[in-house]
Amino acid sequence: MIDPNGKFLAGYFRMKGDIYSHGAVIIWGLETGEVFDTFDVKMNRLHTVAFSPVSAASPQGIGKTLVVGGFGL
Repeated sequence: MIDPNGKFLAGYFRMKGDIYSHGAVIIWGLETGEVFDTFDVKMNRLHTVAFSPVSAASPQGIGKTLVVGGFGL
């Protein structure tokens, strides 16, 4: 989850989309520009993307300001 302040809290995040059926999501650290991980995702029929960002859930990712960017979503 990402709290209202944009801090990464847990290894599960849901993103809504309504145009494309698949795409990619990138999670990276705002302070360092470090890319934590990239995910290929697919929409379910409720148009919710669900993925488990394992790398971002690692200790170096917790407490950082993470930016979620998507394309094709």
